[in-house]
Amino acid sequence: MQKLINSHKKRKELVFITTSLSVLILALLMISPAAASISDWELSPERPVIGDTLSLDGSASPEEEIDVLVNFEKTVPVSGGEFEYILEDVKIPDGFDNSFTVEATGAKNLNVRVKMTVWITKSADASGNTATVSQSSVPPGTYIIKIDGNAAEGASTVDLKITAVQGIKADSEGDFSYSYSTKAVPVGDFEINVGGITKTVTLESESDSGRSSSSSSSSSSSSSSPEIVSDPEPTPSEPLEETRTPEAASTPEENIGEEETKLSGDTQDPESSQNPESFINIAFMLGGFGIACVILFLYSKRK
Repeated sequence: MQKLINSHKKRKELVFITTSLSVLILALLMISPAAASISDWELSPERPVIGDTLSLDGSASPEEEIDVLVNFEKTVPVSGGEFEYILEDVKIPDGFDNSFTVEATGAKNLNVRVKMTVWITKSADASGNTATVSQSSVPPGTYIIKIDGNAAEGASTVDLKITAVQGIKADSEGDFSYSYSTKAVPVGDFEINVGGITKTVTLESESDSGRSSSSSSSSSSSSSSPEIVSDPEPTPSEPLEETRTPEAASTPEENIGEEETKLSGDTQDPESSQNPESFINIAFMLGGFGIACVILFLYSKRK
């Protein structure tokens, strides 16, 4: 009888140990793919000029889904208590989980008006000193975008922060690529985040790029020849066209009187996907094995 009881008790212990180890192994399998995620990605050209199309290339786990975030900031003036920022030819490429967020600091309220065939408007009042409008599941296409609203009391400028998010997928080998047009990005620094790795990109104007190239050529010429060359007649630099938003240059307001349709939807800010660091995953794995060893040790003691 006692032997039967002991045998039944050992079976229960074996079932418990097996179940515990299975749960730990499953947890480790869920964690392990993050360790094989993106380690780095490359950008070309390295010194882009406004209007260039950037190419992003990198490696991840096979078939892994990756979030690409592009964000930049723009300060717009206030006139008559209102602010306005207009963009044209904003191209939203094919992909999944396309979304955007516009934040206006120094604003009383914010309207984001988007037009592909008709005007669609989404609005928000400020919380504190910042108004935010977000939209997910944005269909691909080419849009006109107008950002406007009432400025906060006494504000002379409004700071806009625009973030665009798109999901891409690595191929069966784990390689991925992505293209982004800089036509709508203002000259200066902006950020690109791919799979949790952020890089700052400096966008030059065409005139700056031309001066840089001319300066380099002039320097090379002067170093190779001692001749004194008369100064060339100065040419007026091209006026820099101000650009305005995720993917298009800003222009005067067009046809704002067209039909506006209120858009309902989520107002949550898109969150960047941040993959865990590899050393954290290793710590999880070691921790899991450690727990398994402790369980085995405790039950061996009970025997």
